[in-house]
Amino acid sequence: MSAVISDNPGDDQGSFGVGREIGVPASRNPNDCLEQRRSRTPIIANESLAPKQHPAQLSIPPAPTTVQRRDQPLPVQGVPPSLRAPAPSPIKKGKKIRDALTIASLNMKGGGSASTQDKWPNIYQFMHTGKIGVLAVQETHLTQSRVDDLHRQFPDRIHIINCQDPTNPSGRGGIAVILNKQLTNWCKIKTTPIQDGCALLLELPWRGSSRLHILAVYAPNNPSDNKTFWDNIREKWLNENLPQVDILLGDLNLVEERIDRLPITSSDSRQAIASLQSVKDLFSLTDRWWQSHPDSINFTYKQDHIHSSSQS
Repeated sequence: MSAVISDNPGDDQGSFGVGREIGVPASRNPNDCLEQRRSRTPIIANESLAPKQHPAQLSIPPAPTTVQRRDQPLPVQGVPPSLRAPAPSPIKKGKKIRDALTIASLNMKGGGSASTQDKWPNIYQFMHTGKIGVLAVQETHLTQSRVDDLHRQFPDRIHIINCQDPTNPSGRGGIAVILNKQLTNWCKIKTTPIQDGCALLLELPWRGSSRLHILAVYAPNNPSDNKTFWDNIREKWLNENLPQVDILLGDLNLVEERIDRLPITSSDSRQAIASLQSVKDLFSLTDRWWQSHPDSINFTYKQDHIHSSSQS
C-alpha cells in the first residue's frame, strides 16, 4: 500500500493511506486470509499535507489554436524581425522532480543474507513500476557493507539509508529508507537516527525550499516494550530540538481497533495504543486512509504460519 502527496489541487490521490505493514493484495474472503491486516494504517500523515478540496468546475472546450514551439519567437505582425524580442533560451534538461510523491512501507522479513539477495531486484522493480519515491522497509537485517554492495548493484537507481540493530545487525530487526534517485532529490536529504534499528527521521526536500519530515519506525512486538517505544519517541521530541513530523509510517506492531484483525479478537494493549495516540496528537497526525474509507475492509498483510491476524 502506498500514499501519494500531490501539489495538484485536483489530484484525488493526495489523501494518505494509514496502515503499518504491507505484504499481500487485499482479499474480502475471510477463508483466504488466515492472518491479514486491514489496510488502515501503513502511513499516518499530517492533515496539512493533504490537497485542498476544490468544487467541480464546468469544463469548456478551448477554441482551436496553433501550437507554438517554446524555442521560437511568437509571430508579431507589422514588426520587422530586427525589432522583435529574441526567442527564449532553451530549457535546460535535468532531473525532473515530480509534483506528486508516492510513499510506501514494507516489512521485507530479512534482506541482508545470501538467501534473501533476490528480494532487492524485486524491491527495485516494485518501486520502478509503482513510481514510488520513498519506501520504508522493516526487518532489513542489513549491515553497512551490504548496503554498499546494493549501491554498487543499483548505482543510478536507489539510495539506501540504513538504521541497523545495534547488537545483531545481520540477524534481527533493522529499518531502512530507500529513495528512488529518479524521483527524489536524494542527494540533499538529511537523516537523524532516533533509535537504533527501530526509528529513523528523514528530511527530504519538498515544494521548493521546504522539507518533508518522515519518521520511519519498527516498533517492538512485546506490548510493554511497544508502549515504552512510543513514550520514548514523545519524550525525545519534547526534550530535543527536532522538527515536526509530517508522516509516520512503518510496522507499528499493534492495532488500534478490533476490526483490524481477522478473525476479530480482543484489542491490543490499551496502554500501548494510548502511547501511540499521544505521539499522533503531538505531531497532529491523522489516519487519512481511515477517514477516506471509513466503511472499507481491505487487508495488506498475511501470515500463514499462525491462525490469527492483525494489521500494524
